[in-house]
Amino acid sequence: MSAIRPEIGARIRQGLTIRDLSEQDLAERSGLTLDCVLAYVEGRRELDFSELRAICRGLNVSFMRLLADPYPFSDREIDSTTLAEIEALSE
Repeated sequence: MSAIRPEIGARIRQGLTIRDLSEQDLAERSGLTLDCVLAYVEGRRELDFSELRAICRGLNVSFMRLLADPYPFSDREIDSTTLAEIEALSE
């Protein structure tokens, strides 16, 4: 799963920009430490589902969308094949 860390970091960074939030804002909104948030943004942290859920809450984006969609903050729909692949990962 480490190969997707930089992609997830880029998506979180995109969310910070679109939501006009700093890393500190996200840390406060998600209940995570600033170091933890920075590690995700920089792609240095192993993915932890509970931490990612907290980040999603802080960014107001669905968990599946953050994982599956390269542009999770757009209005487009996720195709069913990609959604099924992501759901299979969480089993």
